[in-house]
Amino acid sequence: MELSESSQKIFPSDPLNAWTYGVAKFFLPRWHLNYMFTDSYFSLPTTWTYFFDNSLLLDTLKNYVDYKKLGPKKNSDTPRLIITAIDVLTSEHLEYDSQKQQINAKHLLASSGNPLNGLPWTNIKEKQYAWDGALISNTPLRQAFNASPQIDKNIYIIENYAKIRTELPSNMIEVFDRASDLIFSDKTRYDIRVSEKISEMIMLIENMYDVIEKNVDNFKNSSNKDFNKIKNDYQKIIEKGGSKIISLYNISRDVMENPHLLKSADFSPDTIKDLISQGE
Repeated sequence: MELSESSQKIFPSDPLNAWTYGVAKFFLPRWHLNYMFTDSYFSLPTTWTYFFDNSLLLDTLKNYVDYKKLGPKKNSDTPRLIITAIDVLTSEHLEYDSQKQQINAKHLLASSGNPLNGLPWTNIKEKQYAWDGALISNTPLRQAFNASPQIDKNIYIIENYAKIRTELPSNMIEVFDRASDLIFSDKTRYDIRVSEKISEMIMLIENMYDVIEKNVDNFKNSSNKDFNKIKNDYQKIIEKGGSKIISLYNISRDVMENPHLLKSADFSPDTIKDLISQGE
């Protein structure tokens, strides 16, 4: 029986194949026969905490990632990578910074291990089990801002999920699809407003400090101790958050014409090429 065009939009064959058989060098479903004798819980799906084994990705990443470049370096020109995740047990926001520690494949797995897509948590170290940081925030603006608190920034935010839809969902498939967009969409508007307010306060403090420094001798009731306290407080504020957002560019992807439940598992060549084209 041939599927209708509308059915093909709701259940495209490529994502269905990925969910059923996995994707070579990326992940395999736990019901794959490969796990019949290696997975002690193979016949107990009610105890599963994930559906897909993404450990295959470890070998794939070795071919594309030079981990030697993802560690603390004295050279300031070395690119800096900050990865975010969330602790499954404590809900603590985790941050892995290549300027402070060596980044390895486990950190990359953790940052992509989304349970809503059936992927597992990653055991980073003893008693630290990490899921994708997108569960809290898919756009870690605060981490980028705090990474260098004294350096003003031009920020680019690139969104993988469409922020705007022109029509309301017309069925439950489109409802779940739109909900997925909202869960993973950029939520930095509040952070941006807070950063702008902080920048305004910092500029006010800078101006006040300049006035006091130029006229310190005229303040008859001011002692050097009082002035030094103001100076020290000012330096602390500048060191912790003295930078300003000079400009912010928000780059959103095109709206998907055919919403469907399995778009996160669509690794078909045509879709990948289309995404690359949109990215460029």
